[in-house]
Amino acid sequence: MDFVTGLLQSKDHDAIWVVVDWLTKHRHLAMCSTTVDIHDLADLFLQPVFRLQGLPQTITSNRGPQFASEFWHHLCALLGIEL
Repeated sequence: MDFVTGLLQSKDHDAIWVVVDWLTKHRHLAMCSTTVDIHDLADLFLQPVFRLQGLPQTITSNRGPQFASEFWHHLCALLGIEL
């Protein structure tokens, strides 16, 4: 997952969140803002990505391991999975 930032403001959105499935190369794009938090990203993930791709085995992001860990914890909490 990665963010495309520095875009022109469109309503409340100024970034695009890109999620790519490494196996199928299927990509998911979601409009967001640069101030989006982990809770909102986990919610965004459930709609298009989880519904079509399922739960990921790994999460790779350029935002560092802390971001991926916190995202994983929030996603599991939304799904009712205890870690």
